[in-house]
Amino acid sequence: MTVSSKTNTVTITEDPDTGGNNVGCCTNIEITEAAQTITFDHNASCGGGGPRVYVRFADGASENTFDTGTRTDGPASYTLVNSGKIKSFAFINDRGDGGEVTCSRLVIAGKVINV
Repeated sequence: MTVSSKTNTVTITEDPDTGGNNVGCCTNIEITEAAQTITFDHNASCGGGGPRVYVRFADGASENTFDTGTRTDGPASYTLVNSGKIKSFAFINDRGDGGEVTCSRLVIAGKVINV
């Protein structure tokens, strides 16, 4: 995996031994009400669990852009169903084809996330 703060991108190569790989980060993003969005760009074809962003809330709830988000090749969009503090998020690639995905321009509830 490669993280570039210069280009603000995360490139994740799937690990064939584990069936996936991720780049995660701790954070403290307040989601004051449900229906806020997560958006990000990617360069992969959608399928098999990726590309996606997984978020975990401080109260233990979690959400996954793969579950009900707009899964298109290119920009991805997901509407959060929970509110509260997001304590961590991760870019995930677990498509099952050994491929690589580059993600960029992550925005969570209007907050631009720089890597």
